[in-house]
Amino acid sequence: MDVSRLVRLDLAADRLGCHVETLRIRVRDGRLPAVRGPHGGYYVSEQSLAALPPFGRQVASRTAVTAAQHERSWQLVEQLVTRGRRASRNDMLALVHTIKETQIGTGGCTACWP
Repeated sequence: MDVSRLVRLDLAADRLGCHVETLRIRVRDGRLPAVRGPHGGYYVSEQSLAALPPFGRQVASRTAVTAAQHERSWQLVEQLVTRGRRASRNDMLALVHTIKETQIGTGGCTACWP
């Protein structure tokens, strides 16, 4: 088989910025057409590479946390810490849940996750 106009899979992975195994998986499950070269390696066409959907997971865009949400989160932490006793597991889970609810739709705490 003449593979002179095809791209070796490891080189295609480097070019796309993904791991070669990611492309092998796509070849094996039929999402990326490929042929075997003379020594058993996979080769793909430029057209096949161009037709690939983008790699990675979709990430929701982050919006800024309001000052009020940020302050409320710290008030909840302070309340838990100043109870004068060790916080129980349930107290900590309740705190985490409340903070998450406070941050819904904001993409998280930008002070913690820039």
